[in-house]
This record gives sequence, C-alpha cells and structure tokens, in this order.
Amino acid sequence: MPLNLNPPKKTVPHKRKAKTNSTPRKRPLVTSQQQPGPSSGSGPDEEPGPSGDRQPTPPEEEDADEDEEDEEDEESALAQYDEPYFQHLGRIAGRMVDNWDNFTVIINTGVIGLIRKADAPTTTLEKYRLRAAERLFKVVPGLLDVLTELEGMDDVDSDATNMIGAALDVGRKQTRTEDRGTVNNDAVDWIDHFKLPASKGDRGFKNEGCGRYLCPANLDWDDPSVREQLVRDGSLHNRYPRFLWPSGPDGFNVGNYWSGFCRGELLVKAVTAILLSRSSARGKGKSTRKGNAELYDVEYIDFPIIADVAMLLQFALHTQANFSAGPGQLGEAITDKFRAKARNEWPYRLFYYQIMHDLEVTMDEEDRAALLKWWNELIFPQVNGQDLAAQPEDENEMRAIMTAQAEERRRARAGSEPTEPEAAEATT
Repeated sequence: MPLNLNPPKKTVPHKRKAKTNSTPRKRPLVTSQQQPGPSSGSGPDEEPGPSGDRQPTPPEEEDADEDEEDEEDEESALAQYDEPYFQHLGRIAGRMVDNWDNFTVIINTGVIGLIRKADAPTTTLEKYRLRAAERLFKVVPGLLDVLTELEGMDDVDSDATNMIGAALDVGRKQTRTEDRGTVNNDAVDWIDHFKLPASKGDRGFKNEGCGRYLCPANLDWDDPSVREQLVRDGSLHNRYPRFLWPSGPDGFNVGNYWSGFCRGELLVKAVTAILLSRSSARGKGKSTRKGNAELYDVEYIDFPIIADVAMLLQFALHTQANFSAGPGQLGEAITDKFRAKARNEWPYRLFYYQIMHDLEVTMDEEDRAALLKWWNELIFPQVNGQDLAAQPEDENEMRAIMTAQAEERRRARAGSEPTEPEAAEATT
C-alpha cells in the first residue's frame, strides 16, 4: 500500500487491568442505527460522522481509571495503524464499500457477524451492512486481522471502532467532493451528440440532451406530453433514468428491463475516469499518473462503484447546484410533501441505495454474475483473463496473418502426432 503504517498519532486507549471490584469500561458495539447515513436531508455534502452510544461515565469509574493509569496491559493491536492510514483508505472505501452509511456501524456489524459469528442477520438493513462489512475488510488491508486480534484480547469496543469509522469517513467525504467534480466537469467531453451546458441551471429536463438521458427509461422522451410533464414535475429516484442503459434502440428492452441495466456508456466513462484515469475516459490513452485502482490495489468492479457513478451522473445532468443527500428515508412513502422537497433537493441518497438493493437483492443471481463479469472484463481485462495485446482489427493485418499461421502449425502438428491407440501399437 502507498501509505506506510507509521506509529499512531492517536490510538484507542490501551487495555488496562481492572481491579477485581471494578467494572470494565468496555463500550458496547452499536449496530442499531436504523437508517444508513443522515436521518434527514442535510446541507450540501454534509452528513454526520459515525456516532457511538457513549454514556456518561460514573465518577467512581473515572477515579478507578485514573488510579490504574500506570497499570497498562500489552499495547493495543490497533497501535500499528494511525488515523491517516484509515483516512487514506476511506477514499477508496467510499467508492467500493458504501457512499453514505455510518462506517462505525458497518464495522461493528462485521465484528459481530464475521468475527464473533453471531446469528445471521434477519432484516434487509442488517444483511446489507454485513455485505458492506465484507467489502470493507476487502479494501482496507489489515483491518479484519486487527479486529480479530483485538477480539481475542477482549478489547474490541466502540472506542476502537469509532476511531476507525471517523477516519474512514474523512477520506470518503474528500472522495465524494473530488469525484463529483470529475463527473460534473468531464461529462462535457464524454457526450458528443450534444453540447452539455456549462451552467447547471441550463441542464435538466428543459435541455433536450440532458432530458433524453434523465427521462425514465419506460417513457418516450419524443412524446410531447411526456416531455411537458417531466419539465413541469421532474422525476424521482424510483423511476430509473435512461442513461443507466446503453443508448440506441437496442439498448433498452421494455420486455426485459434487466437487459442492459447499469451498462450505459456514461457509466463506463465515469467508472473509467474515477478508477483508471480521466484521460482514458476521454479516449486519449492511459495517463502517466497512477489511477485510483492502482493506488489502492483494486482490480475488480463491485456494485457500490456502479451505484456511485449513477448518482454522480444524475447530479451532473440535473439542474441542482449543490449536492446533498436529499430528503426521505428508505422505504418512506412518496407523498406530496416529499415531492415538494425533492423539487429543490433531489433524493440522491435514496437513489444510490435503491440501485444497490436492486443489484444485490432484486436482480437474478445469474444476471448479477453476468453484469459483474461484463464490468470486470471491460475495466480490468488483463486481470480477468483477457489477452494482454489488442486483437487485430483487420484480417489482413500482419499480426492477424501470423496468428492464423501459428494456428495452422498447431493443427498440422496435432494431425501428425499419433493417437493413443497408434502409439500403443508402435510399442508392441
């Protein structure tokens, strides 16, 4: 990893030997938060950091801890990692793990479900957070080992997970700002059939090109009544925009919505720009600078990055000037009050989680595997068994002729070699 594991600037308090008549101050892990991210629409790109269930410490316990200050047990396993390490990895965790939810709660869910092997989660939210924890342990090297070691020392508490979660969130916020700027600015270069307005106020449904991308896929943008209604009322997160599918008449099949879902060209451009390089997304070749995939040793595509760029593209094409989570809670009914709020503050967080749910849960298992295979072979072809060299484009090209000649030589050699029965007869 690019960031060295320096001695910590701040670590969780070392585990201390408790007096026989005292109560350990181990803080319980919190997994009871009922909604990912903020509980309501917040200001531009603002969401509360991870929070634990810290309770006031009784005075007698504080005195006991002060008396035991010099009675430290072995150093915490977390001491080899400092906050900048987790802040650094929070930048990739926001893209590949989760864009909105409380990282502390995700970590706690992972400790309970993957380390303590507690009962399997029962609710949709608990199941989601366990999957998110698996993704987090995959992109943050050493985190699972550290938490497992701390658990063996009976030293995993909310002090430890709060520190990690808060540091990860710092990196995630930086990433969201950076990626939002990349998609919002570079989309001008990705779209060649119309000029994307420089001003956000000129985008949205009142713009012909943006409106065609934002139009719900099951509606006909060329129908004047549909266009009039969308310009007047807009469209909410529960009606997927056309840009999620490939363009052209064959890109969307009303008889099979899943065909082509989340394979749109703009999605590919955005993922390429964020993980590989902005120049690659513009079709100008590979950048000399390391992309995020190389910086963070990521060689795969997972659903969070797809949902992430879908959310950022929605914002880039929309008229809304400032990015925010937006109104509403998961599962909340769409009322007139909700619609009124969404007119000024689009529900980006709900849009993100709706895509995540449909990709992870609703989508057929085979379609899900095929989608990830398609993405991984497209973005990381060399890692996923594709040829290192580009295939010849012309059958008369020298490399194409050489390939054909090599194949002929293989066939000729195979034809001249004796079969197993012939070889057996020759030895008798």
